[in-house]
Amino acid sequence: MSLVHSFKFRRRKPLLLYGFPLFFTLLSLVSATSAAFSENIFHSNALVQRAADNSTLKLTDNSPSRLQVSPNTTQNWSFSPDFSVDRLYITFNTCSQPFQNSINGSAANPPSLKLYVSTLSDNSLPGPDSSLAQSAADAVLGFANFTLLNVGSTVFLGVYAPELGSNWQGGWYYEIAASSQAPIHAFSPGQMLFLTDTDSVSALLTSQNYTNAEPIPYDIYANPLSDNAILPTLSNSYCALLTNPSLIKDANVERSMTTRGLGHLPKEQFLLSGLNASTEYSLYLSLPNNKNDVNSGGTVFSPLLFKTKKFDNCQIIYNLDFCSEVAYAVPANPFRYSRDALKQEYDSYASSLFQNFTYSLQIIPCQANGESLYSLVRNCTDCSTAYKKWLCATTIPMCADVTDDDHGLTARPVNTSRVPQIDSLIQPGAYKEVKPCIGHCWELVQSCPVQLNFQCPTKYGLDIAYGDMETGCNELGVQPFVLNSANSIFVRWWTVLALIVILHSIVALSSSVVFPS
Repeated sequence: MSLVHSFKFRRRKPLLLYGFPLFFTLLSLVSATSAAFSENIFHSNALVQRAADNSTLKLTDNSPSRLQVSPNTTQNWSFSPDFSVDRLYITFNTCSQPFQNSINGSAANPPSLKLYVSTLSDNSLPGPDSSLAQSAADAVLGFANFTLLNVGSTVFLGVYAPELGSNWQGGWYYEIAASSQAPIHAFSPGQMLFLTDTDSVSALLTSQNYTNAEPIPYDIYANPLSDNAILPTLSNSYCALLTNPSLIKDANVERSMTTRGLGHLPKEQFLLSGLNASTEYSLYLSLPNNKNDVNSGGTVFSPLLFKTKKFDNCQIIYNLDFCSEVAYAVPANPFRYSRDALKQEYDSYASSLFQNFTYSLQIIPCQANGESLYSLVRNCTDCSTAYKKWLCATTIPMCADVTDDDHGLTARPVNTSRVPQIDSLIQPGAYKEVKPCIGHCWELVQSCPVQLNFQCPTKYGLDIAYGDMETGCNELGVQPFVLNSANSIFVRWWTVLALIVILHSIVALSSSVVFPS
């Protein structure tokens, strides 16, 4: 029997919030929250066992067990396979932990539980007091694991809770499992969800690309950072997520599939509603092993941090019929338009302008052959696609809070929107705009016949009408990498687009295309 990866510390770069590293540590742990959390765990349907002094509890294959442990205590477990197994997965989750009665000076988190494993019958009680051969792993952020190879005899485990000072109250709850089939608990450091944008009451997120169009039954948990006293220090624990009260419930999540974005591959999108304005949130994603059995364990993914907008005159719209790549907050007026009505208003206007363009394109001999073609590398389909993307980006502006001080934003005081219909119909008031990327205009000029006289501004008017990747801009169909500034979310774009910019920049442009100012 051999032991592989006796748990490696999963060191991750700290997520960035407002430009500073945010470690999963809050200033305090309140007793009321911890008490309620422990109550939830105690009433869970998971198998809860109580260990007598100097006893060894038995684990059942593929069935997690839950137990409470007091400080300065070691609890021992054993697992005996019915037959020799090629791999045995030992997994461990911390579900809750002690809290401080009072804070003197700075906040502190309790030390982690430690998991010990022994495959020797001479060391049937592994733990900190044993001098025999054994392996140990700290439950970092609530998770630890071992994988044993070629197991044919009893495996012995120990769970050690360290000693605490007098200013701590309570103990730990944990969940432990042994499985010959697959890990019961898992942590994946990969980012599975990406923030698209927020408004004052909701957030839109998308998943990584899927291999098919079938949704994956993820569970989402989100809490305001100010109320999140437990999860930051147990963010790798499926058990902690499952039993922690969460603001976001299934009723608050609108799920759908989309092919929006580069490659038009299937992905899932989630609209989280019922959020508070100008509030920082931490979001956790998990995938249960069995959606119909809450006690079957599951996988936890890296958390995501975001902040909602301050004002309600920016509202998220997505799943538009015509401008299908639009998925972000736009100038809005919730007293005049619902989300669906707002989406329809923007989409209908852009669609009507596109119809006029198709009449102009009909004068071009798109079906010509040989020397009659206007380009050897582009055709009328490319022109139509580029115009549609440019049109949607310029007529449906991306909205930011009027108080956002990011230098890449353009202020739009009352009645100064780039599209007059926005002010006359929607009447959003003052806001700031994330300008469309200049690449949309370059793509339009490259793709369309010269007879249509589409050309982009070179110097004068360029900074007024368009943005670039250096300062931040709205590039339709590209998944944003989101940084949180002091007041709201702003967008930077993946540097892979730099290749497109380099190609576009070699095109000579002489005058300016007609664009909304």
